[in-house]
Amino acid sequence: LDTGDGLARNPDEAVRFYRLAAEQGLAVAQNDLGALYASGKYVPRDPVAAVKWYGLAAQQGLAIAQLNLGAMYALGQGVPQNLVQAYGWMAQAAAGGAEDAPANLAEVARVMTPAQRAEAERQVRESTSRVVP
Repeated sequence: LDTGDGLARNPDEAVRFYRLAAEQGLAVAQNDLGALYASGKYVPRDPVAAVKWYGLAAQQGLAIAQLNLGAMYALGQGVPQNLVQAYGWMAQAAAGGAEDAPANLAEVARVMTPAQRAEAERQVRESTSRVVP
């Protein structure tokens, strides 16, 4: 519906179906809906809504959503800028195989203070050492 493959292109229906799937908890749809809000494609640009949807998908372990959420924190879009949070989400994205995550992680690390970097690395170590039942 978004691209019109096999159907007439209908952005309103595409958004409706993305939202339905996202509300049912489908991480890919949550990430895609977040991307629509982040870009303003087919919906009014809304960084706060983008963070909400990226966050829901990121918490489910979707690496691209973790990268996208990290970028929102790095840029201070939809949330106050927080390089420690950005680093943490991007580190998870890199561990999950998001292609652009290592380069983005390095860029965030480059602009962090030593104290921010130490705190971010501590949080990453803590989060990876937790056992989830």
